[in-house]
Amino acid sequence: MASVYSARAEPHASVSTPLRWSEMVSDLSPRDFTVENVPGRLKKVGDLWAKGMKKTNHLPGIVDGGEAAA
Repeated sequence: MASVYSARAEPHASVSTPLRWSEMVSDLSPRDFTVENVPGRLKKVGDLWAKGMKKTNHLPGIVDGGEAAA
């Protein structure tokens, strides 16, 4: 399973990385984000995924399309 900040099993070891909308450009490439440069990116821009993960997700509610009991 690939998740945010997961390294992909590829020769260039790209990393699944959250982006700002302004970073969505036509020449964007997965090779721009690798195990070598993502740690520096995190220090510079912070964890762009953190805000979205503050609220707990409950799988049954997501699957059913409704709210699940915690």
